[in-house]
Amino acid sequence: MLTVDYPQFDGATTAQLQAFNQFSEQKAHDLLNTYQTQLANPPGTPDPNFYPSFMQATYQVTNGTDGLLSVLYTVADYWSGAAHPNQYARVLNYNLIIGQEIVLADLFLPGTNYLQVISDYCVTDLKKRDRLMFDAGAQPQTDNYQNWNITPQGLLISFDPYQVAPYAMGPSTVTIPYGYLNHFLNPAGPLAPLIP
Repeated sequence: MLTVDYPQFDGATTAQLQAFNQFSEQKAHDLLNTYQTQLANPPGTPDPNFYPSFMQATYQVTNGTDGLLSVLYTVADYWSGAAHPNQYARVLNYNLIIGQEIVLADLFLPGTNYLQVISDYCVTDLKKRDRLMFDAGAQPQTDNYQNWNITPQGLLISFDPYQVAPYAMGPSTVTIPYGYLNHFLNPAGPLAPLIP
């Protein structure tokens, strides 16, 4: 079973909303294609005594104000015969005003070491909650901070199972208040309406 839910604007009449619908649909297809490619070469031999393989993606909108649409996907997949399902996050951040995807660098002033700032906060927060078992997963590297979302309270960072903690602990999240990032955020960037 393959199921991917994704957001769409019904009756989109503007070019920006139509562009978002196309972008969102493509994101859903990318998720499906990635799983189907992996399914074609599973890590083990399918076992009829186990559950059948599946992939399911659901989403929640973490922000829908000020022309900024931020979507967090939760993806669960399984290959028949594996010990347990996998779970991971994917995100979509979009500026509806200009009809364009938002990347993390767009939020910050040019030349700032924003990954270090984000990493420092996340490491401190995760350690405080005893959720940092694998230090490498929270280091200031682009791959570690691909899953981020805009929320009214701050920047939401999602860490997949195995990234900073064992699978049994599930995914971890950290919300970084905009006030903490204030000196590094671009006042002319997408987050300008949310900067305190």
